[in-house]
Amino acid sequence: MATKLKDLRGQIRAKREEMDGFFKKTGDGGRPVMTAEDRDKVRALHAELSTLGTEYDSERELATIEKKNRQAIDAMNKVRVPGSFEGRGGRYKGRIGGDGASLNDTVGFRFIESKSYKGTSNKGGGREWGVKFPDYETKTLFQTTAGFDPFVPRQPFISLSPQQQPKVVDLLPTSETTFHSIKWMLETLFTNNAAATAEGALYPEAALSFTEQLSPVNKISVFLPATDEQLEDAPRTRDLLNNRLTLMLRQVLDQYLINGNGTAPQLTGLLTLANRLTQALGTDPAPSALYKAMTKIRFTGFSEPTGVIMNPLDWQGIKLLQTADGLYIWGHPSEETVNRIWGLPVVVTTYCPQSHAIVADFMGQTELIWRKGMEFLVSNSHADFFQRGQLAIRADMRAAFICTRQTAVCEVTGLVAG
Repeated sequence: MATKLKDLRGQIRAKREEMDGFFKKTGDGGRPVMTAEDRDKVRALHAELSTLGTEYDSERELATIEKKNRQAIDAMNKVRVPGSFEGRGGRYKGRIGGDGASLNDTVGFRFIESKSYKGTSNKGGGREWGVKFPDYETKTLFQTTAGFDPFVPRQPFISLSPQQQPKVVDLLPTSETTFHSIKWMLETLFTNNAAATAEGALYPEAALSFTEQLSPVNKISVFLPATDEQLEDAPRTRDLLNNRLTLMLRQVLDQYLINGNGTAPQLTGLLTLANRLTQALGTDPAPSALYKAMTKIRFTGFSEPTGVIMNPLDWQGIKLLQTADGLYIWGHPSEETVNRIWGLPVVVTTYCPQSHAIVADFMGQTELIWRKGMEFLVSNSHADFFQRGQLAIRADMRAAFICTRQTAVCEVTGLVAG
């Protein structure tokens, strides 16, 4: 078993070194660079490390159980009983155990050499084997609360706390940049005076005007201290921390994409766009209000809606809609259905405020531009961490979010939870 643990440690170390190689790759100017193929390999290595970590923890727990069982058996074999006792013909007399005690002093020896054990047959049935011992060390009851604590191995799986999974980013097209901000031109004046013109007459004059727009790249970050021993003695915590810190960053990004106030260093979210359209529920059913929002985007924003964002409680109200006969409009409860309305995918997230929904042309008029993807750095140079044997783990990412046509976004208000 020790050999297998050593082999697993070697495999885990090799996988980590291979993964570190991808994170250390740099391009021109010494900047970190990772291709799509590299990211796929890193994901595959991460999955292998997770499997190896589970197997390693299981093997180590089994080794611990085996060691404690051996210690318990050794301890029981050393229990001696006062008084003299000899086996038949005295053949055990004078034999010495490993601790210098006579073997005929042990509880087990007394039992197997007793007349009750040797002189009783099971054929007649009914009789119990037994042997009486002197009353020794019986002042305290030997029980689990004041004796030998039963060993209970811990299961290898981890039950994580429930968290909202990031989903909004899945609706957006993405790209990359090497700059600290994104500049683009917005057409702010479009005067079309084109008309039928008589021969020799003046051509009608049109007007166009463009204004430069600036969308800064903003940073989302998180920091977590950990001890050297925690990462050394429980190797799986390294991958656990990577996963949970990544989730924290993506959760905040999802929140900002919807509700960010645009004040540096926050992104400007969909619900804080100054020129977004709005559609109140009024007396309409929720599906009708959503369709009217789609029409506004087509009529005013001249865009084609590609997705909807809703709060789970508001989406429940739509999913449970029934006809006058009690039939569910969105499909029978026994059937598996997808989250779609009027042909558009619906992202259900608690980051969308209740009673609100967002309909938008995400694919055509919005974009998430990455300056830097998820990056993890570990150091012991923070404060007095070096002296205390602690590590500072930090994770961050940098991105800019732009909406090139704000009238391609419509907020539906007044929805009623089902």
